[in-house]
Amino acid sequence: VAQVLEHLLYLRPTGPGNQFHEADMDLSAWERLCDPESAALRKQSKADLVDELQQCRQKVFSLEKDLAKQAKSLEAETACWKREHERTTGRLMEVNLALEAKL
Repeated sequence: VAQVLEHLLYLRPTGPGNQFHEADMDLSAWERLCDPESAALRKQSKADLVDELQQCRQKVFSLEKDLAKQAKSLEAETACWKREHERTTGRLMEVNLALEAKL
């Protein structure tokens, strides 16, 4: 996932001139590009950028792992609720049949 996003960033330049070709101009991106402090950040060394990229990839990996845990937990919880629903429905059907028999 991270490699695809990185590839898209390389294919699509985000310079100030490119902002006007988009249908919706991202004002915050424009402000970041014109900010003198962000210009200093863009002049980081390649090693710093590689380190930052690796940290971002580790964070993405961690987030994907957490998301997988949440999905698995939700899946188990859903299965539990489904079993409980089936039990309750079965009991209600039995009560309904008993009441119909009394009529």
